[in-house]
Parts: sequence; structure tokens; C-alpha cells
Amino acid sequence: QDIYNRKNHQHIPKKEVVIAIPEQKNLKFFGNIAYENAYHQCIHSLKDKGYQLKTIDFSPMLKAAELLYKGPWVAERYHAVGDFIDQNPNEVLDTISTIILNGKTPNAVSYFDAAYQLQAFKHQFDIYAQSYDAFVMPTAGSIYTIKEVLKDPITLNTNLGYYTNFMNLLDATAIALPVAITEKNLPFGVTLFAPALHDLNVLNIAKDMHQKGILTSKNTENSYTELAVCGAHKLGGSLNYQLLEIGAFYKATILTAPEYRFFALDYLTPIRPGMIKTTEAGGQIEVQIWKVPTSKLGGFINKIGAPLTFGKIVLENGQSVTSFLCEEYAIKEAKEITHFQTWERYLESLHAAS
Repeated sequence: QDIYNRKNHQHIPKKEVVIAIPEQKNLKFFGNIAYENAYHQCIHSLKDKGYQLKTIDFSPMLKAAELLYKGPWVAERYHAVGDFIDQNPNEVLDTISTIILNGKTPNAVSYFDAAYQLQAFKHQFDIYAQSYDAFVMPTAGSIYTIKEVLKDPITLNTNLGYYTNFMNLLDATAIALPVAITEKNLPFGVTLFAPALHDLNVLNIAKDMHQKGILTSKNTENSYTELAVCGAHKLGGSLNYQLLEIGAFYKATILTAPEYRFFALDYLTPIRPGMIKTTEAGGQIEVQIWKVPTSKLGGFINKIGAPLTFGKIVLENGQSVTSFLCEEYAIKEAKEITHFQTWERYLESLHAAS
């Protein structure tokens, strides 16, 4: 009989389900833009379907995850199969041997040190659980081929467990849910979890998500439109919140092709930049690429007043994207700032001059 076995109990979910999601700083997709897009699309779907989402710091859970293989709990793996590995070193994969044989090292003191750390993380997790019915995060931040894993098995397997290695340590119950099929026909999913013995509650929420159409298998690549911004909508800018509130997220900073002119529309309040395409001597302007939910792009564009407009620009890598532009009549009274290349440098020049 399993000495750790225990009976489940029924937890009746509230009418209004509150789900905690991680802060942006907690998220890692290891360069997998398709998975990042799919995750944000899922979060927007949850909001659209009426779920109350609260952003919290998942750091206690993620720090607990580090204890699984970096802490003394690996000694339990050695206790289970260490003798076999010692006696049959050629019968076990090198990576597995390396990890499990480290279980010889931890002593009782290191175990209690880690146990106290874990108890502190568990205490915070239990406090969170008093305010939220469940937690949602990606099941995995990326996916790898067998060939890729064989080249760097420890690092890539660590990446795969980034969102899940704390589950047993914090005594959580969880269910992995399929959300989307991304590029190259690869699946993406999220994990819905809560403290132990909340199994029925988690299953009921998952069932509700399925019935509301959140758990789909459609390709999400066309759910976002790339938008280039060059002024106050950039990170840290005074209007950046307008992108964040519609669920857009930053992708990259890049220069345009060398065929654009940049102007300060300083006769407007607030002052803003204007960019136009030219057939004469132009320059490269720094822009930020943001992924905007396609369903929200029209409403965002309608909020932007003249003389700013939208059109296609060409980036230095040859890619064509939608971007802020300026109507040509507006530059007649404007100051050209193409040589500054970025809006921030121009603003810094104003500050230095004053």
C-alpha cells in the first residue's frame, strides 16, 4: 500500500472563477515565437470568454522547480536505481547517469536546508490558492527535435520542465490542456493547476474551457498582425499602454530599409514623430515590431488621428510590415530628424538643449 496515498475530496467551484496567470517576467519561450503567440492568444480567449484573470508573480513556484534537480531530492532517484547504475554503468544513458549519480552527494543538512526553502515556497503557494481557483501557464515554453535534444540534453530538458518541475514538490494537482496547432503542425498547450485535492475543481474548469471553445486545434499563426511603431507607442513610451491593453506584445527592434525620412511634428500636442517613404536621399529609422491581435487591430487604428496614418514599410531584412506613417502635407511645418534615427535620441537632444 502506498503510504502517501490519500483520498480525494470534492471541491465545489465558485460561480465566478478567478484564474492566476504569470507576470511577463516569469514567461520563457526560449525563442519559440509560435508558442509565445499561441499562449497569448489563449489568454485573450480566456478574457473574451469572461474568465477573471489576475496577473501574479510565479517566482516562488519557479524557484521551487529549481530544487527538483539542483537540490537534494535527486537523492531519491539514486535511492531507487543508484545501485543498478553503479553495477551496470554501460546500460544507462550518460545523461541519466550524470543526473542520478549526483544523488550520492547530498547529506541530511542539505536536505533540511532545501526542505525549509521549499516550505517557504509552499507557504506562498498556499496563500495564493486562497485567492484563486486555479493557475494557468504554458505546459512547455518550446519543443525540440530528438536531434536537438541529443546535442544538449540537460539544458533542453531543463527548458522543457521550466513550467512543470515544481508540481510534485508543491503538492499540486494539474491537467495539461491542448490549445492550438502552431507552425509546422506542432502542438501547444497550457497547464491548469491548483493545490492537491482540488482535482474535481480543476477538471470542471477545464471542461468549461473546452465547452467555451478555448481549447481548439486551429493554427494560430494568423491570429496576430505585426505592427511597426516608431514613437510614443514604443516600450516605455507614453502611449505604449494602448498596445498593452489590447493584448499586443513586443517582438523585436529593427531598422527600416534606407528609404525613409523622419520628422518631429512639434507643432502638435503632444509632440510626435512622422515617418514617410521617399524616393530621394532617405535613411534607416529604428522601429519596434509588436504582435497585435488581428481582431483588435481595427479598433486600435481607428483611435489614431490625422496626420498619422498606416501603410506598409520595408525593413532592412526585406520584410514588409504594417506601420505608422505620416501624411506628406504634415511635414511642411515639421523638423526633419532622420539623422537621429530614433525618436528617443531626438527627445534626448531636446532635453540636453534645455
